[in-house]
Amino acid sequence: MKTTRIQFFGLCLLLLGAVAFPSWAQVGPVLWQEDFTRIDANVWTFETGNGDWGWGNGELEYYQTD
Repeated sequence: MKTTRIQFFGLCLLLLGAVAFPSWAQVGPVLWQEDFTRIDANVWTFETGNGDWGWGNGELEYYQTD
C-alpha cells in the first residue's frame, strides 16, 4: 500500500512538472527556402555515377534530363 501511494505521488509530481514547465519551440525567421519551381544551379548540383548497385545510396532509379 505504501509503495502504491509513493508511485501515485511520484506520478502526480511528474505530471505537475510537465504542465508547469512546458517547452515551447523557438520560432524564428525562415533562414533558407527552396520552392523547387526550377533547379537553381547556384544551390543544387547533379551527381551522376556509373549506375552500379544504386551508386552511393542504393537507389534503383537513374535520373536524367529528358
